[in-house]
Amino acid sequence: LNIVTAVLIDRFGELREERDEIENKKSKSCFICGYESERFDRETKGGFKGHVRNDHSKWNYIYFMIYLDGKEDNDMTALEKQVYEANPIDGICHIQHFPIRKAKVIKEAKGEE
Repeated sequence: LNIVTAVLIDRFGELREERDEIENKKSKSCFICGYESERFDRETKGGFKGHVRNDHSKWNYIYFMIYLDGKEDNDMTALEKQVYEANPIDGICHIQHFPIRKAKVIKEAKGEE
């Protein structure tokens, strides 16, 4: 019984560490572009929270995919069709349309276009 208890306690400790690591990563980097929160806080007016809320809200991406899923193919623009076709229904999400390592506010802060 003591061995089982020790194994359970150890496993719960591992799960807690994994959860804490995930939570730390979520609070320290943007899910969409991957930039660290310190960079936004240092280089932009709105900081990291403003970037995640306004520029790269993961929920906006999800809502957009739901919007595309309910739209007829003939009514889609070329860009919408490209994004929709890159995300098949088989559960595999292709992220080529995500702005990985790109953020408009970072470019604006540097004076780039």
